[in-house]
Amino acid sequence: HDAHMDLVSVEPEFNLYNPDWPIWTMQEQAPGAKFVMRGSCDDTLVSAGCIISGTDIYRTVLGPRARIERWARVDESIVMNN
Repeated sequence: HDAHMDLVSVEPEFNLYNPDWPIWTMQEQAPGAKFVMRGSCDDTLVSAGCIISGTDIYRTVLGPRARIERWARVDESIVMNN
């Protein structure tokens, strides 16, 4: 959990966006993430295929195709699609 939470910090110890450390992987083909009904995220990693509906998400890692429905509250969590 702590390693995932470090990834959403402003300057993480292991920076996924560092061009000097490329990540070589076979990525699932999915549509881009979608925010509807005023859904929003702050300090969160959102993977492809996620749908965020009318809720606020804070310091969370969302795996591919995760869905967060309205009225949910998600703080400092790791959410996968199952």
